[in-house]
Amino acid sequence: LQPFLVGYTGFEKEISFDPTRLEIRSEGATHYSRFIVPVSPGFDRHVVDLYQTVYAIYLFPAEVDLTATLEFRYGDMTSGSSWRGVVDRVQRAKTRLDGGR
Repeated sequence: LQPFLVGYTGFEKEISFDPTRLEIRSEGATHYSRFIVPVSPGFDRHVVDLYQTVYAIYLFPAEVDLTATLEFRYGDMTSGSSWRGVVDRVQRAKTRLDGGR
């Protein structure tokens, strides 16, 4: 399984969320979490207060390719192509580390 640390932040007072609505889209496929492991106390309430963030580890199928373009979706909100920037930063950091050996 492929783990992701996911956080929900409240930008208004007492915002509810449904953790099962998060999905990853990649190369024509939609992936849903297999397991959700709460990290923060109160995550199971499915409510966040103003400026509060709660976290959980989401376990997605192993076939999610971390080097592909991933789009994280929750309802009508989307990450767009920002995942590509994450992959690029990780690859640059690995190159710097490999160059230091």
